[in-house]
Amino acid sequence: MTDPLIWILTIEFIGIIAFPISFVIFRWMPDRGITLAMPLGIVIAAYLTWILSYTNVVSASRLGPVLSLIIIAVPSIYISWSHRKQIINHLRRHVWLIAVTQVILLALFFLWTLYRFYDPSISHTEQPMDMAFLNASMITEFAPPEDPWMRGESISYYYFGYWIVGFFSNLVSTKSSVAYNLALSLIPAITSVGVIGLVYNIIKIDGGKIKFAILAGIISTVILLAASNFEGALEFLRYNGIGSDSFWNWLSIDGITGPVTNLTDSWRPTEFWWWWRATRVINTFENGVGLDYTIHEFPVFSSLLGDLHPHFLSLPFVTLFLGLVTNFILSPITVMPGRFFIGNLPVRRVLTTYVSAVINNAPQLICIGFILGALGFVNAWDLPIFGLVFAGAVLFKIHKEQKLSFSGILVKAIPIFIIVFGAAFLLYSPYYFYFQSQFSGLAPVTDITSRPIHFFIVWGLFMVILVPVVLYVFSKSKLRHGWLQNVWISMAITMLPFLVWLILIGWTGSPEVSILRRFIKLLPIMVVIFMTIYSALYLLRDGRIGGTKTLGISVTMVLVCSAFILIMIPELIIVSDQFGSRMNTVFKLYYQAWILLSISAGIGIYHAGYLLTKSRGIHKLIIASFGVILVLMLSVSLYYAPAAAFTKVDTSNFRSLDGLEHIKNKNPDELEAINFLVRTSVKHDALVEAVGTSYSEYGRISSSTGIPTILGWPAHEIQWRGSDLGISQRANDVERIYQSLDPTETYGLLAKYNVSYVYIGPRERRKYGTSALSKFEGFMNKVFDTDTVVIYKVR
Repeated sequence: MTDPLIWILTIEFIGIIAFPISFVIFRWMPDRGITLAMPLGIVIAAYLTWILSYTNVVSASRLGPVLSLIIIAVPSIYISWSHRKQIINHLRRHVWLIAVTQVILLALFFLWTLYRFYDPSISHTEQPMDMAFLNASMITEFAPPEDPWMRGESISYYYFGYWIVGFFSNLVSTKSSVAYNLALSLIPAITSVGVIGLVYNIIKIDGGKIKFAILAGIISTVILLAASNFEGALEFLRYNGIGSDSFWNWLSIDGITGPVTNLTDSWRPTEFWWWWRATRVINTFENGVGLDYTIHEFPVFSSLLGDLHPHFLSLPFVTLFLGLVTNFILSPITVMPGRFFIGNLPVRRVLTTYVSAVINNAPQLICIGFILGALGFVNAWDLPIFGLVFAGAVLFKIHKEQKLSFSGILVKAIPIFIIVFGAAFLLYSPYYFYFQSQFSGLAPVTDITSRPIHFFIVWGLFMVILVPVVLYVFSKSKLRHGWLQNVWISMAITMLPFLVWLILIGWTGSPEVSILRRFIKLLPIMVVIFMTIYSALYLLRDGRIGGTKTLGISVTMVLVCSAFILIMIPELIIVSDQFGSRMNTVFKLYYQAWILLSISAGIGIYHAGYLLTKSRGIHKLIIASFGVILVLMLSVSLYYAPAAAFTKVDTSNFRSLDGLEHIKNKNPDELEAINFLVRTSVKHDALVEAVGTSYSEYGRISSSTGIPTILGWPAHEIQWRGSDLGISQRANDVERIYQSLDPTETYGLLAKYNVSYVYIGPRERRKYGTSALSKFEGFMNKVFDTDTVVIYKVR
């Protein structure tokens, strides 16, 4: 049980050695990157381990982690010494920020570690997949890691998040089944520090007081990492007999329609899977059949579920990237030659000026590109999403600095885009060159969209918090010089997704769709988007509302605008993939929108509180009433986390941080066999085990050890690789290995995949029978033998 202490001490150490670098990078942020040093240090160290392993000299599992920290420490020591007075004075001025964030970091890490101690099992949903990729990242010496479920092939998935956890685990020598659960605890803890810091910085640049800025950051953290949508509260009402059958049937959420059969007198529902339904609210049913199945997770659900998925692993690095974008917005004027300059000077002068501008701006832009590339490597959907967020920030920044036409803004922005996106791709080119995406184009959403009531259940909390703030800020915008241009820019950005949808409708020859009806349905969202864009453009130029600085508010408007665009897109456009629906598009875009809105919510509440202190009479009463409604809504959203946690813990029979301990209860021989393989296997070993369906116990041995098997979950491999790619042949070969009576044929198949071990357990006997298993005695050694499990090794 010393592992949690070692992990927290190590992450603190990484934060300390990375802070001097952060101090230089985030030079325009009020906290100079104090709160973002940990994710920055982790991503740099993991990247160095990864890129050095491509040399086939520096082992990623041995020398790499230590060498990476030494490389980081060298410039950090130099910066610390050369800037020692500034750093010391800066730390003294921010002692309260440091103290509060450290307390919250420790509290969240140990709270989630305690929860994982009561619910540790790596046994359901896609946890075996996550465990397989984590093990592969930990045991590989040189990148790319081999796919544990497809012998001889590298992982065809965005695996950098697993690599980061593997780097950390190898650094402190933690076994993978424990590291899995500690990573689930560490991710929200680090994210909380970054969110508090980001909100703190945005408020401080407008002159906010330290204690209120920190408090706003805590509120954003609570909303991001502890709040849910309103479905959890609906479960409470239903299981306490509140609401008629007709109401629940009208609401039409799968699993809570019709009469209630099991009322409860508890403070929470007693049915186990009730907490799952909060992520499956949006759907349309016809004759009891769902026509629009979607997934819309949120971070606290991810933490409770325990899937170590890319969208969850990316949380602290999304915050880090948003910090870099904010730092970019706050930086001095980005000097790039404009259209007039290019058109009126000799080519040599233009090129010289461009080179000088690039050199001056390159370090900051390459840093942004480095983290953007990492985001895409951790979670592929983050690259286009936050690439567009950055693009919007660039356009807003240039608009703020110089009065240019839209084409003039583009001329200045294009070199910035080239540097950032070029760095994002080139720095991770060994991955991006060979990555096989599931993306096959865009398609229009035609017949079924989200019901308004479902939309409110999912997004009601943020609508209550942020829409009044947007309305207030917009109401303070005045018609000054350039207002008409701002209107056109705002309308163009707002309407862009709708125009793309119209083009896709015409291009694909989709069935007749009521364009007017769709426009009217989306009009409220588009109005909010328009107001946020116009307000941001106005505030960036004007700089104040009633004497108050507004650069931070304008940054917040950009975040809110980005989030609402992400929410609107799945009502119009889906990313074409193997699922053939908008399920995955809703899932990926909604998750990132939740992050952006959570950060914005704390800032919005801060400004509402500020207005409350300055208002008088009826205005004070209105704002106070808004505050009461807000507290009520937030309380409703916070019900879900403890209720779901206690429900899950009640069903767990284990108390451990080892995610594989649950196997001991079902088949102790299998757990013993897994531990045997972990101890005795060497580099390039492989095994064969039974092939079966996804979301099952099949593939468990390779998943739990990282030793690659011929084939694991076939459906998932097809999904990752986009085609069968010989997967059916592999399944047939595995069947012949177990069922063939010919030792020569069997040996040839084992040699084909360079397999070292044959695993025979209950699944293998059940699927392939036992009549041909004795043949292995003739050409293999029995290295492990218990009542239910036998392992043979090739001589």
